[in-house]
Amino acid sequence: MPGILANPLSTMKDITGTQWESGVGPSPTIGSWLQFVGQAYPNTSAYCASVMHEEYFSWCGLAVGYCMAKSGVAPVFGQDDVTRFLWAVAWLNWGTAASVPTAGDVLVFDFGFGDRHVTLFESD
Repeated sequence: MPGILANPLSTMKDITGTQWESGVGPSPTIGSWLQFVGQAYPNTSAYCASVMHEEYFSWCGLAVGYCMAKSGVAPVFGQDDVTRFLWAVAWLNWGTAASVPTAGDVLVFDFGFGDRHVTLFESD
């Protein structure tokens, strides 16, 4: 496992403002995040490579996974796609549930109809 490089929340603040939209093609920034995670955690490298050149995908799970990997924490990586870090739902069972979030906690929002978003909590 890599040494601790940064606090996940600090990394999230550093990447805040990153943009990638459908229709613009592969993103070099998103690609660099995938490459970092794949190098830091070789068991994820094939998974990261499989989406490296995608025209677009929902990338909130990657943002959280990248922030975790930058801090030396392995992102969630289950047996199939929906239990791996690119999917917001994969983060539902990661870590320990808390009744009150603290800075840096992983939050998964459920917008209904299977639409979810994952991010890191900063403050309320």
